[in-house]
Order: sequence, then C-alpha cells, then structure tokens
Amino acid sequence: KVTVTFPYKQAQALHQAAGDILSFDDASDSVFNFDKSRIEAAHRASEKLLDAFLSVERNHREGER
Repeated sequence: KVTVTFPYKQAQALHQAAGDILSFDDASDSVFNFDKSRIEAAHRASEKLLDAFLSVERNHREGER
C-alpha cells in the first residue's frame, strides 16, 4: 500500500494521463506489453485513483466557496 499526497493540479493531471492510456486498448497494450494481468491491475489502480481524485476535487471546490 502506498500513500501519496498531490496538489489539486497534479492529481488532475495524473487522473487525465491514466485515463488517456487506459481508455484506448492500443495504448494499454503498448504501455503494458500486452500483459493482461498488468492491464487489469492498472484498471483497478485507475479506479482507486479516480476515487482519490474525486475526493481531492470535492475538497478543492469546497475550499473555493
């Protein structure tokens, strides 16, 4: 288990980059060398990243009020 703290803009950029890679099969295959177990792990990690990003985004928006 790894805990990392990101400022809002870094979390937003990381979320976007992961989404860009994982949304295209060709990109996922290229990055993970056609290893389905690594691709599946990346999708699970991306889901956790999305949850964390949404939390950061919520906190960011609340701070703007």
